[in-house]
Amino acid sequence: MVSEARELTLSLSDLTELFRLESEHWGASASQGTVSNIRFEDQSNEVLVEFVLKGDRHSVVRSKVENLVAGFIRFCKSKKIPLPRNGRKTMYIHRDHVQIVLKLPANGQGAWAVSAGADPH
Repeated sequence: MVSEARELTLSLSDLTELFRLESEHWGASASQGTVSNIRFEDQSNEVLVEFVLKGDRHSVVRSKVENLVAGFIRFCKSKKIPLPRNGRKTMYIHRDHVQIVLKLPANGQGAWAVSAGADPH
């Protein structure tokens, strides 16, 4: 089967911008802070985002991974980054970035998967 793969990487500064755009879903820390760390908890299927606020204070926001995926889709639309509906999309969450791998088969259905594992390469 013929397929195509694309990778998108969001740095901490990209994630800070994403969370500011999504602050109504992520709370005051997202609108006022800078992302310093992000991690995925397999057991609870939640994303933990650590923000550094003014005065070197830290705040951790916990949310379902679906909220991060939905925010990522809106972020891509706002930046005019094409995100095909069909194909498999896998999000790898690392401490200092989030990587999205898009695999587009010739005839495939879209799906999302999230992992805290290593890069696919």
